[in-house]
Amino acid sequence: GYTLLTDQVVVVDDLASDPRFNGPPLLREHGVVSGMSIVLKGNPARPYPYGVLGVHTRNPRRFGPDEIAYFKTMASLLAIAIERHGAQRRESEQADRFQRLFDSPVFGVLMGVGYDGRIDRVNDAMLSMLGYSRAEYDAGLLNWRDITPPEFREADERCIERLERTGHALPWEKQYLRKDGSRLDALLTAKRGEGPEPEWVTFVLDVGERKRIERELQTLNAELETRVAERTARLEEVNAELEAFC
Repeated sequence: GYTLLTDQVVVVDDLASDPRFNGPPLLREHGVVSGMSIVLKGNPARPYPYGVLGVHTRNPRRFGPDEIAYFKTMASLLAIAIERHGAQRRESEQADRFQRLFDSPVFGVLMGVGYDGRIDRVNDAMLSMLGYSRAEYDAGLLNWRDITPPEFREADERCIERLERTGHALPWEKQYLRKDGSRLDALLTAKRGEGPEPEWVTFVLDVGERKRIERELQTLNAELETRVAERTARLEEVNAELEAFC
């Protein structure tokens, strides 16, 4: 605790007589006499240190300036190694999470560099939605601009502009042309990479079933409105007949 509080290299020549603190029970149990400890800080932006590095000996010893400088260097190198290991682990975890998303059968994934329509990577779910095989994709038969109906191209351009300006595009709806000529109703969202190259990834959700239900509800509502209007007109005719009879 004392090392963390001081935030400096703590050098102890004689643990038993040092007036600054009482040595931890573990050190006393092992007969430690002299030692050094230092905080492993790592990245200055990190709110908490990685821990404390210590070296101890059972023999009385006075540590010189060169030994203290070497100890500080080793602590810095250890903190850097810990930081790099953590960064590599986070990158690996992110890659694993993305791969799970990419392999998901729930939505399609498209990836590319630039906006000429070329698709550099596509998952099986997207190919299935569009009716293309992996072999056909590998043969270069799939281009997202070519399978976008003309009436949706302006919306795509607006999304590209926002993607370049903010790094992400708000969800938008469009249609794709399937291999058989039918249309895929889709809800999309996209994100741009942070590098200088315009790398992007788009997630595509098939909303065809939702659209079908919406169309059926619209048809049903129209039919109901027609029936209500017909019955209202009939009631008005009956009322008119009754009034004439009376």
